[in-house]
Amino acid sequence: MLQFGSIVIAGFGYSNFNTILVSLPISVFTFIWVIMSTIITSKFRRSRCITAACLSLISLAGCLMVSQIDPSKKVARLAGMWLFPAYSAGIPIILSIIASNVGGYTKRTTVSAVVFIGNCAGNITGPFLFFSNEKPNYNSAWIGIMISLAIAFIAILSLRQLLHIQNQHRNSQQNVNIDPESPEPIDNEGFAVLAKDETDWENPKFRYYL
Repeated sequence: MLQFGSIVIAGFGYSNFNTILVSLPISVFTFIWVIMSTIITSKFRRSRCITAACLSLISLAGCLMVSQIDPSKKVARLAGMWLFPAYSAGIPIILSIIASNVGGYTKRTTVSAVVFIGNCAGNITGPFLFFSNEKPNYNSAWIGIMISLAIAFIAILSLRQLLHIQNQHRNSQQNVNIDPESPEPIDNEGFAVLAKDETDWENPKFRYYL
């Protein structure tokens, strides 16, 4: 979608030169979202999934602003375009969740490959939602994007809840309270990838980052 940002903004009624000018803040806002999400996830424990979900929600709000606000209110719709890139800041967070929560080299490599393939498939199929007969509004594209962001929001929060339940279940079974994100020094033996390539399911001492 970001690749089509200038086309969408031009559809607001801006000239070619003004389209370039008002498109510049998109990169600035993308940088801001990345910095903010990095600070939040670094400072607050158990915040990765929540941060990624909130970023999807911000992007969803941007989509609604662009697609639903009266076309005569160009500045408000443009603000929606500036909010939209927030979701991209969640990609590094998702990758960090994979790195921390998938045990075993083979499984981690496989999951990373599946995520990469899914990302590529999305980038390939996404442009096909921009039908030329729907310009400048591209209603089908916005509907598809909003559905995807809503699914991402629900999926990330559901994943967090599932991981939390798994941590509690393992703590209960082992009669111990292990928090992998605790600021206190902990024994990493339970979380290290063992020589026999145990996955997070096979290693009972493994705990998930939230």
